[in-house]
Amino acid sequence: MVKKKGSALLMVLIALMVLSLIGTAIISYSFSNFKLRKQVSDSYADRYIAEGGIDQSYGAIVKLSSEVESGTTLNALKSKIETEFNNKSNSYFDNLYNGDLKISISSQINTTLKIVVTSTYKNNETVIGNFEIIGNGQGFSVALTEKIFK
Repeated sequence: MVKKKGSALLMVLIALMVLSLIGTAIISYSFSNFKLRKQVSDSYADRYIAEGGIDQSYGAIVKLSSEVESGTTLNALKSKIETEFNNKSNSYFDNLYNGDLKISISSQINTTLKIVVTSTYKNNETVIGNFEIIGNGQGFSVALTEKIFK
């Protein structure tokens, strides 16, 4: 009988160890799941901010093309757009957007100017906007033809 007195304590200790391991595993799983959800959420937020850069670019291009005098050539508008995009501290861009905008004039055929704007924010969330500006001699019409999410 003397030998069985410590066996209850041993069983309780083993049960506590098993429950502690299970509890630790559940807590660890919960924290890793939370971190993953936070990463995904941040990635979506960064992508929306990068898309906002394209939307602001569209607004800036529309505003620039409407501010030019009638009779302005497509080349003059092109150089004005390039100048304004290289100087993001102007009134065309909201101070809330602090991502990286790159503009390239891909081609100019007769009265059509094709522009590619790349907006990148934080974790390399990138959105590419393709724009077309068509000049008809009396003004310009601007269209965002495509948004590409990378």
